Amino acid sequence: MDTIIDLLYPLVLTLLIEYPIVQVLWIFIKDKKDGSKLTFWKNRIIIIPALIVNILTNPAINIFYRFLINITNFSPDTIWIIITLLEFVIWALEAILYKYMLNTRWSNAFLLALSANYLSFISSFML
Repeated sequence: MDTIIDLLYPLVLTLLIEYPIVQVLWIFIKDKKDGSKLTFWKNRIIIIPALIVNILTNPAINIFYRFLINITNFSPDTIWIIITLLEFVIWALEAILYKYMLNTRWSNAFLLALSANYLSFISSFML
């Protein structure tokens, strides 16, 4: 049970940080032709895609982080380098997910993913 709570805590924090960023950006950058059945209120509310993206990526990186800490003998600096590099992979994966779930342009998808992940990653150092 502790493991589930340990994974839910960063997921909830990530959603609290990333969803408002993605939502506000989406309101300003979406094209009239952008549209998805996963959105609400004339394609302005994108809570479902944001939830799906973060539920797929956040636990994965946190499980891998725990693996690096508990199983490997890597130094903390090496672990943070690995996690930082993995964040780039997560950013690209999230952009791909946003592209297809929101039926939007690649530039919009990468902007959403980059903005949300950058602020979330930076926030992790403050918490």
